[in-house]
Amino acid sequence: MNNRWKTAAAFLAILAYFLYFAREGVRTHFAADDMMNIGAYWTRGWWLTLLDNLRFWIAVRPLGGLFYMSLFRMFGLNPLPYRILALAFLFAGVWLSYLVAELLTKSRAIALVTGIICCAHATMVDVYFGTDTIYDILARFFSMLVLFLYIRIRDRGDIPSAWQASAMVLLFAAALDSKEISVIIAGSVLTYEVMFHGWPRSWKREGLVPLLLIAFAAIYTAGKILGPNPLSNLEAYKIVLSKDRYLDNNLAYGKSFFYEFFFGSRGALLAIDLALLLLFSHRSAAVRWGAFFVLTATLPISFIVTRGGSSLLLPLFGWAFLIPTLVASIWTPSWKYSKWAARISVAALLLVYLHRTIWYWKDQPQVFFKGQEKTWGVITQLKELHFKPKPGSRVIVVNDPWIDGWDMTFISELAWDDPTVSITMSRRLPSPPGPEELAKYDSVLEFGADGKLTLVR
Repeated sequence: MNNRWKTAAAFLAILAYFLYFAREGVRTHFAADDMMNIGAYWTRGWWLTLLDNLRFWIAVRPLGGLFYMSLFRMFGLNPLPYRILALAFLFAGVWLSYLVAELLTKSRAIALVTGIICCAHATMVDVYFGTDTIYDILARFFSMLVLFLYIRIRDRGDIPSAWQASAMVLLFAAALDSKEISVIIAGSVLTYEVMFHGWPRSWKREGLVPLLLIAFAAIYTAGKILGPNPLSNLEAYKIVLSKDRYLDNNLAYGKSFFYEFFFGSRGALLAIDLALLLLFSHRSAAVRWGAFFVLTATLPISFIVTRGGSSLLLPLFGWAFLIPTLVASIWTPSWKYSKWAARISVAALLLVYLHRTIWYWKDQPQVFFKGQEKTWGVITQLKELHFKPKPGSRVIVVNDPWIDGWDMTFISELAWDDPTVSITMSRRLPSPPGPEELAKYDSVLEFGADGKLTLVR
């Protein structure tokens, strides 16, 4: 079997495994956060959202805005196109993980295991069932694309041309426009150059792309911390530079990656970190690079409130790549059966992982389906009313299903798609509106005790 057919077989194997999980993900609807996300970009407007993508160091995840706004303008609140495109980007990120691993190790077996592990992880099930994880999905896609393009060019012995360097910088900006975790790729490109090719002899040639990416990452980080309305001002992203925050977060992340195995205490975490540092002296450049990726991948989320789920999607690649690479490296190349021993070891590792993932996964999808019922039910009821307020009119919604939050406001704005319409939620008024108060509005919608929405007038 020639290389082209082997690659095609690997692609189909990874795709089949991916579809095993994705088949239900196509049927999901919008999460509550989707309405908030689309609503925020809808309020900002198409052109400002587009402009925000050029100000990657200031704007908050504007590439997600282009994703949402493009689909909203074409398909409205039909969730299927959102799900299809999100899953397409998700699989593309998986396949790029395979390609990067193959370039680094020259082993299709290791690359196949890496790709399959990156397909699905039961603690990151939300990427299959929630469109609101598009930021993490796009971040991994563009980050892995930058790695793939750079490593492929350098692996051939070439130096990126001016247009290739420009393309990689733009793709890195797209990754940064997707989510903050992408900043780690700048360091990964630099360490690849150093570990596989030595220190750049010229920063204008071999070192140009790594230097540009590091510069972009530094500008981006400064903007997020010191710029106007920095993300770090939000409580969920407030940076606390402390030993306890680092240890507690990475202990939680380690438990998540390994399904509660190995990372049982701070001591275990420190022992594993020490082992990763010792791997910097390993004979294999791929192992050294993988150890660096694992150690640095969670740094952007090590000093903020503990994250989880889709936030670990890009860091997952580090462990998915390092473990099979390290296991395969155990066998001495001089032994004539070393290649088969490595393949069998990696295959055994994969079987253990598949068992744990599928076993942990089986009960989780229904949690997401149930969590989306309220949002989708309200969207469906609004559509079935066949009601659209007149431009410039005032509308009040009485007794919406959300006691707290802005969900109903976002849904109404998006369903009617008219910024001139003023929408009021009765729950946000100082007291329940009486007949005289309701008379001031052009239209009144009300949710009954049974949750059914009616147009009062």
